[in-house]
Amino acid sequence: MSRTLLPIALRAGERHALIVGGGSVALRKARALLAGGFEVLVVAPEIDAALRALAQSDPVTLRERPYAPSDVEGAALAIAATGDDGVDERVVSDARAAAVPVCDATAPERGDFTMLATLRLGDMTLALESGGTSPSFSRRVLDEIAVRFGEPYARAARTLARIRKEIRTTLSREERIALMRRLSALPIDELAASAERRRLLCATRASALATTQARTIAALVAQRGISTELLDVTTAGDRDQRRALHELGEVNVFVKELELALRERRADYAVHSCKDLPSELAEGMRIAAISARVDARDAFCSERYESFASLPAGAKVGTSSPRRRVQLQMLRSDVRYENLRG
Repeated sequence: MSRTLLPIALRAGERHALIVGGGSVALRKARALLAGGFEVLVVAPEIDAALRALAQSDPVTLRERPYAPSDVEGAALAIAATGDDGVDERVVSDARAAAVPVCDATAPERGDFTMLATLRLGDMTLALESGGTSPSFSRRVLDEIAVRFGEPYARAARTLARIRKEIRTTLSREERIALMRRLSALPIDELAASAERRRLLCATRASALATTQARTIAALVAQRGISTELLDVTTAGDRDQRRALHELGEVNVFVKELELALRERRADYAVHSCKDLPSELAEGMRIAAISARVDARDAFCSERYESFASLPAGAKVGTSSPRRRVQLQMLRSDVRYENLRG
């Protein structure tokens, strides 16, 4: 009865892999382990010249002597590749006794795992389990996959990995899943081209609200495979948090520094609230896009009263917005309006 295999991806960490055997099979296993980030310990009475050459340039330790049970201690995994059934069987037994996963290259059914043929396309790794067919045939299949897909798919995978990382703190889990599904369905050539495209810089105020707005727009831009890095800009309105905006003696107190970042090419675009934009844009500036509007109503905040209408006459209401003050005065002229920034 055949055993069903579970393909897994294993991280090397700080531990090494043990190979018992010094021939061509050991050489092939060593190269695969090195490609996966492992350091390799090779133990064998005789070690092939190609393995010796490999040890000159890669993290491979050679011990030219017979195998000893203590060799499995501290290994992340072990591979028996001597071709001697008795020795390989001892390696399997000793590894299991030490709770070390073991592969028997001569008798795969005797070990805990087999090493799959792999193809690396950039950060993407494809693995093939051939069910016992020739390793040469497995290599042929992967080589043909490389010709068919190749570097464009590797670049596309890099684009998706980069955007997935960048939206992790911006979108909810459900939004991230939906966005990645849409991106994964884009043409490969479009995704591949985005891997070489430089990251855009977005100028934004550093406040929590402004940063949230900028990240939201960056996530929308990411839907076309274009990533964004935020450039925090401190504006005149941010530096003076005490005086009313009309007392600062400047116009566009939240916008001027953002415009300067664009003019000096320190940023490719800026995200800002429309309510704080000037009535007439400065020369050379334009509103490139407006996002979908969400609930625009103001909020009433009080620890003592349930609503604006329940405030007693003479109560103090804080706001720094002339627009809000006029609107509120039309509803309640019997309360006092004080400047409150923030």
